Amino acid sequence: IPIGDGLIGLWFLNAFDAVEFRWDERPGEAIFHPKGSVSWDKLTEGLTTVPLRPLGPDGLLCMDISVGGGASVPALVDTGAPTTIANRQSPSPIARKIVRCYENPL
Repeated sequence: IPIGDGLIGLWFLNAFDAVEFRWDERPGEAIFHPKGSVSWDKLTEGLTTVPLRPLGPDGLLCMDISVGGGASVPALVDTGAPTTIANRQSPSPIARKIVRCYENPL
């Protein structure tokens, strides 16, 4: 899998007020908003905010997810992942529902 000549991590991304990813067209683009260049309200107008929290000491981010209004579980946020993965062996009903969706796509 080609990965380019480098990797952009949290240290770099945190140097900006916001990084906007646009994936509606390929190859896509990232827009880096320097500190103080745009208001957060303008950037997020019309969007839904989903709270993220650190997952461990390395700065990885996770969000709580639920399927069908059931109990929530933490899920790692990986903006570079080409697919969603659920642990087939997980006791979580959410993971089992995600696995079933992939095994029986619409």
